[in-house]
Amino acid sequence: MDTMIPEIRRLLNDTLSPEKAVLASATDGLDRLSRFPHFPLSLLAVATGGDSQGLRLAAAAYLKNFVRSCMDDDPQSLELQRFRNQLAQALLQAEPAVLKVLVEVFRLIVVKNFVKENTWPELVPELTLVIQRSNLIIQNKNAQWSTLNALTVLQTILRPFQYFLNPKVRNESVPVQLEIIAKEILVPLQATFHDFVNKTLSFQDPFQDQVQSKLEEIILIICKCMYFSVRSYMPSALGPILPSFCHDLFRILDSLSLDGASVDGSLLRLKIAKRGLIIFSALVTRHRKHVDRLIPSVVDCAFKIAKHSGNICSSKTVKVMQNLDCISERIISLAFDVISYILESGPGWRVVSPHFSSLLDNAIFPALVLNQKAFFVKDILEWDEDAEEYIRKNLPSDIDEISGWTEDLFTARKSAINLLSVIAMSKFEYVYLVNLLSQLEVTIYLQGPRIATATSKRKKADKSKGKQQESSIGELLVIPFLSKFPMPYHGDKASSKVVHNYYGVLMAYGGLPDFLRERNSEYTTTLVRNRVLPLYSSCPFVPYLVATANWIIGELASCLPQAMSSDVYDSLIKALTMPDINGINCYPVRASAAGAIVRLLENEYVPPDWLSVLQVVVNQIANGEKNESSFLFHLLGTAVEAGQNIISAHIPMLISSVVGAIVNHIPPIPDPWPQVVERGFAALAAITKTWEASSAGEALEHDDRKWESAQAVIARTFATLLYQAWAASVQSIMQCVKQSIITSFTQAAFSHFKDLRNKPTGLWKPLLLVISSCYILCPEIVEQVLDRDEDNGFMIVACGLAHVSSRSFDSGISSVSEIKLAVITLEKFVERLVAFPLKDGNKVLQDCLVSLMEAFLHLKEVEEKEAEESDSEDIDDEYSDEEISDNEDSEDDDLEETQEEFLDRYAKAADELSEIVAGDIEDGVQDLELGAKAMRGEAYVLGKWSKQVPSTGRGPSNRLGGGVGRARLDFLYYEDFIWWERFNTQCVLNGYIWLCTVGPVDEIDVREEILSLIRRHHQVLLKGQALSSGLIQQMLDAFPECTPLLQVH
Repeated sequence: MDTMIPEIRRLLNDTLSPEKAVLASATDGLDRLSRFPHFPLSLLAVATGGDSQGLRLAAAAYLKNFVRSCMDDDPQSLELQRFRNQLAQALLQAEPAVLKVLVEVFRLIVVKNFVKENTWPELVPELTLVIQRSNLIIQNKNAQWSTLNALTVLQTILRPFQYFLNPKVRNESVPVQLEIIAKEILVPLQATFHDFVNKTLSFQDPFQDQVQSKLEEIILIICKCMYFSVRSYMPSALGPILPSFCHDLFRILDSLSLDGASVDGSLLRLKIAKRGLIIFSALVTRHRKHVDRLIPSVVDCAFKIAKHSGNICSSKTVKVMQNLDCISERIISLAFDVISYILESGPGWRVVSPHFSSLLDNAIFPALVLNQKAFFVKDILEWDEDAEEYIRKNLPSDIDEISGWTEDLFTARKSAINLLSVIAMSKFEYVYLVNLLSQLEVTIYLQGPRIATATSKRKKADKSKGKQQESSIGELLVIPFLSKFPMPYHGDKASSKVVHNYYGVLMAYGGLPDFLRERNSEYTTTLVRNRVLPLYSSCPFVPYLVATANWIIGELASCLPQAMSSDVYDSLIKALTMPDINGINCYPVRASAAGAIVRLLENEYVPPDWLSVLQVVVNQIANGEKNESSFLFHLLGTAVEAGQNIISAHIPMLISSVVGAIVNHIPPIPDPWPQVVERGFAALAAITKTWEASSAGEALEHDDRKWESAQAVIARTFATLLYQAWAASVQSIMQCVKQSIITSFTQAAFSHFKDLRNKPTGLWKPLLLVISSCYILCPEIVEQVLDRDEDNGFMIVACGLAHVSSRSFDSGISSVSEIKLAVITLEKFVERLVAFPLKDGNKVLQDCLVSLMEAFLHLKEVEEKEAEESDSEDIDDEYSDEEISDNEDSEDDDLEETQEEFLDRYAKAADELSEIVAGDIEDGVQDLELGAKAMRGEAYVLGKWSKQVPSTGRGPSNRLGGGVGRARLDFLYYEDFIWWERFNTQCVLNGYIWLCTVGPVDEIDVREEILSLIRRHHQVLLKGQALSSGLIQQMLDAFPECTPLLQVH
């Protein structure tokens, strides 16, 4: 093992080299060493004892990838028992940067050996001893073990237990490994946790910040370990220590200062607070019986933090608002969530309900109001600088495509709205609620005059129902609370307190759809008509309110009565067309209006006038920017699908504008298509589907000129769009088609070659040259196909091509294009076999090398011969360019044909060629030419048909013999290639050889490629002395500059 370490160090340093050759050589060297059993241990030694941190990190990263690969393929190759013990030892002493990488290696082994198989019994006892003897536990900085590293190892071991190991088991018992860890490590750690919390909270000296930081890091890791232990399971040993643990968390949470009075609360302290609230959520939702007595304390702690949401409005300096960063807001959000979880239980409701009034006044509503101050504008700044982010956080809709787990979207405002919804939906005995509300002295009204008070309501209560009568907090508390805030009017500025507060009212209404669904339609109608719709006329110059009003209508889509659809759609259309006002960007207003209309249509809440809605949407698409056209296309598609037959008559009038807008957004190189174009085509597909469904019946009933004219308009418009889209996307489409075709043809050619490989025939050459053509274009795809179809498929093809390319093969390569194709492919094969040696590949490498040199010399001879013949033909050539052009034009006119005629003629040509192929297979003598003569029939037909497809002029082309002319193959439909496979294999292969080899092969300098190969790998190539002395002499004549390299010593 020790002898391997210096070599590993050298190779790892080489992997940092910018030179590709050095990097490739280092990678190959490490791959070669990885076959030795001591390789992972040597790599681990470098990771923990390398000369530099870069080297140690490189070794750790390589070890992580190596172990992951071994665990997937062959876990036994690692000698796990020895390796895992040394890895655990290394983790306990590694530096933080390396530790972060090595724990990922450790996790892979822990999951297999400890969690799933439980075959590492000594792990927990040994880790227990290490923790007990670590530096911070025994307060000795010279101790052998690091407390931080040891607890990091513990965290890695516990992480898999945060999820149920057997989720299909209804009542899964706590895993025995977790029980042992809880008893032997976590319970004893509680005393250390308590001691560290005391020290952390007592620090006052700024010079002790470093010590405090280490202690807080330990506290955070212990919190994570506890969370992983109780998120799903509840080990029996942890129940008794939960009160003490939670009280320490209460103290940490109480120490936070989120009001900006001080710059207290480091990042670690905030992370501890965040983790503590997450633990409370897990305990309340999963293990409530263990923390019932702690619920009041949890509520008080969460309520204190939730009240900091008011700081968003009440802070007076820029610095304070900046300090309330993402993690601080997440902490406030989690506090609201904890209260919500507690409130959903009966005992929790009784604890929280006395705080309802205070929660609304001091926590929930302050989190909902508009955040704006003279020197710092939170919501307004986000509205102006990143409107999309503002919409995602505050006005989410189905149009948004949010993917992944983005924590910054869990805002205090969203959690406050959720808590308000839970409060509003709470139902308990009427008498209990009346007593509660009488204490709060809440007045119930929607707008204008007072309707009723809680005390008067109690006098009128039906005593016969008693405890059987129930009501909701939303009706008796939430709606009255929100109704006390007046609506703003024309005279109120956007910066006024009235506007800020009413923004919060609208946010609250948007969180009450579940509550409003349980009310009758008149209740919702009154609320929307009196408190939402007037904003569109009274506050049109306050876009923040209008955008929120749009969002509310969308959220209430399922409970709006149809009777008010006219007013609703008039308001939303007004918002959809709202221009920017006084320099304020109104994009969120238009986007939220579109989202609201989509929600209405999806809930079958249709507009009274479809045509006016469609016209507005299409006009906005035609005049809008890319971002706005994107959501407008989505809106249009939804409207068409919802309207169906009602709007089909308007489609011919709208279609040209829609297509024109799509064309305007198609980029020059659509790779990939932008979202606006994708949504445009999706809307167009919905329009087409609706038109076809509705026009089928109309065509039978009313076969008049009007319908035919509309059909013709739509067809012409679609043809224009498809041509534009094709012209812009031909390159990207060609790439996809090329890969699909290469896969199909490689599979077909290799399958046929395997059937014939034991009997050399004339078909060897075309089959192997087809695979060669594909390999030049996409070597990775071809190798995958070959090795997938059969083991050593690449070796089989390389050996076959070497045989066909040698002069000893009877039906070998002859034309310049064939020889050049073979030479280029053989050169790539040799490069591949040298760079990545294969088992038993030395013989194939030598054969390919000999055939490569012979074929190159043969190529020079044939090119010289053809050059002499070309010179003599030029003397006798009497045709002018004009005459050739005339002949080509006349042929083009004669050969214009439909696709059906093309396919029929091609089938006949395939039948004729099938007879030739059959004869060749039978006698094994007749050869098939692959030059211009042999391909004239196929390529000519192929080329003439391709001229009916629009061309960009950038695709491959070829000058064919016999007056055929230049046939361009810029684009061919994939279905055509699949159709060809119904015919004789030889016909397909001939045509595809011609298609693939023209262009890429012509651009390659063969001599330069071979010269580069010799210079880079001459030692390996001459090692086996595969070249005869005569061949080497010929190569010396061809490459005099390589004389020192080609001489055999």
